[in-house]
Amino acid sequence: MVGREHRTEEGWQVYADGMERSSPEKEKLLKFVKEGTIVDAGCGYGTVINLLSEAFPESRIIGVDSSKKMLEMAKSRGFGYNVDFLEADITKPYLRAESADTMIMCSVLHEVYSYQGLSAVQSALDVSYGILKKGGRLIIRDGVMPDCVRTRMRIGTLENVKKFVKFAEDFTPYKITYKTIDDYTVELSRPDAMEFLSKEIYDTNWDVEVQEQFGIYPLTEWQKILRHHGFNVIHTESYLIPFLRQRYESDGIKLFTVTNQGNNTSLQEAVYPDSTMILVAEKI
Repeated sequence: MVGREHRTEEGWQVYADGMERSSPEKEKLLKFVKEGTIVDAGCGYGTVINLLSEAFPESRIIGVDSSKKMLEMAKSRGFGYNVDFLEADITKPYLRAESADTMIMCSVLHEVYSYQGLSAVQSALDVSYGILKKGGRLIIRDGVMPDCVRTRMRIGTLENVKKFVKFAEDFTPYKITYKTIDDYTVELSRPDAMEFLSKEIYDTNWDVEVQEQFGIYPLTEWQKILRHHGFNVIHTESYLIPFLRQRYESDGIKLFTVTNQGNNTSLQEAVYPDSTMILVAEKI
């Protein structure tokens, strides 16, 4: 992806370290894998490759990425005989048709969308469908858009208030609109609040992360899209990663759903939006 390439050396290492810290979360994908030829499309630093190589030593594992830097970092980890890497654009055919048993896309489709647009996401799904064998599985782990309801966000610290204002100015996928309620509270849509929360944890790679829209579609819309591309959806879930919940709570961030009835406005405390979805589909 174009945006990922504009990182400092420190940024690359922070990016890789973040991938590794999320390894326990990504381990949840393993139970859905069909053994045989397993493709990690957008493999990055190789965190998922590492999990796959340990869990499925008899399978052939192929890590695919368009970033030379990421592939160099992944290869430097010294994976075993059953792991190969390929530099390729996952929106264009890169492996033989009907050659893979499992295709994994972990935190990659939101990057495809952010830097190449919706048509590129559709192309990536079409390519995956073509590469998978009949009955093969596509496993997607990525961000998810919450319901579009009005939300008030209480931001616990002055530092994070400044970060929110910077986020609204720097976010490039679309314009963030909000209303200031008081020095620590803003009103905005729930998807916009989620986008801020997905960026709030970043400092070193801020300039890259604000170019990316993390929640592209709600979970139900993702299911429709996969069916449209010929897949049978067999598993869906979304959740908030515990680390993020702890971070938001420690930062004093609270959300409230806004309901307007005539001239009256009522607030109801709301849970944080889900950060992550897992979708599993099979090629019909």
